Amino acid sequence: MTVTIRYASADDADLLTRTRLRQLDDEEEHPDTDIYDNVCSWFTENLNNGSLHQVILEEDGQLIATGGLIAFPIPPSFFKPKGRNGYILNMYTIPARRHQGFAEKVLQLLQDTAKEEGFEVIYLRTSEWGRPAYEKAGFQACGDWMDWTVR
Repeated sequence: MTVTIRYASADDADLLTRTRLRQLDDEEEHPDTDIYDNVCSWFTENLNNGSLHQVILEEDGQLIATGGLIAFPIPPSFFKPKGRNGYILNMYTIPARRHQGFAEKVLQLLQDTAKEEGFEVIYLRTSEWGRPAYEKAGFQACGDWMDWTVR
């Protein structure tokens, strides 16, 4: 079986929406609310306008892991003169393929993208069980938020 890696396009909005809803079901309780249309619109808009870089790892045409990097601009400062930051989101690996290095590969590709795109800092929010993987990739903890200075 061959794993392929690609960046998502707006044509992947349905796939990413279904994956995001599966992720939310895995991670949290939620009201019986149908948010499919809102999530799908969000993916379509942000993939079309270029602010979202979403990596997809597939095996035999089936998504096994994904993660995204979205532009998170702030006003420039002396320490961040470009004001160009990013936020990691939608990190997800299907349960049967966890702990096999796929999320690490997605995260590395997103960090590479951040360098190529000229981001200064990447932020993310994590759980306690996810924190060690992000620390291994160079992220620093600040409460339940973490950041990584792009170099």
